[in-house]
Amino acid sequence: MTRQLRGGQSVSGVEGDLDLDGVEGDLDVRRVAGGRASARVVDGNIHADDVRAGWVRLQTTTGEVVLLGPLRAGARYDLRSYAGDVRVLAVGELPVVELRARSASPLETAFALRGSRRQGEWLRARLGTTGGGGGVPGTRAALLEVSSVLARVVIQPNGPPAAPEALPSAAELH
Repeated sequence: MTRQLRGGQSVSGVEGDLDLDGVEGDLDVRRVAGGRASARVVDGNIHADDVRAGWVRLQTTTGEVVLLGPLRAGARYDLRSYAGDVRVLAVGELPVVELRARSASPLETAFALRGSRRQGEWLRARLGTTGGGGGVPGTRAALLEVSSVLARVVIQPNGPPAAPEALPSAAELH
């Protein structure tokens, strides 16, 4: 466990449990594998890249939370910001995901939502691919709980951008 009052923290290549705690400054977490990964900061952003833990908790009060990497079947993700965006940029095959989301604006996602319903101010749904996939049969669902009280929640695949459409040449227009 590390605690820091001022200044950012950067951690990479950790195998095992991780617990970061800060008051002011950005937290950068990369390539973590273990049972638990937790990062909390009051005033700062949290950027987590390739975190492969069974339980991931990222929380800030006045910053943005970004999780970039694969979502693992059976893992639990708890991502929260009071005044900043919460963004999940999923890499690779998406398992079945049980989603609980709360934000100041409608959820922004490219993934299909199945069985969505409201439970108070929370949206509950199963998250699947736009093609109706939704993971490998027989695996436990990942639990993704995301909350931003005053900003947005965005859940997108992180892949190469779509190729721009080719504009017709002058010869094709005539």
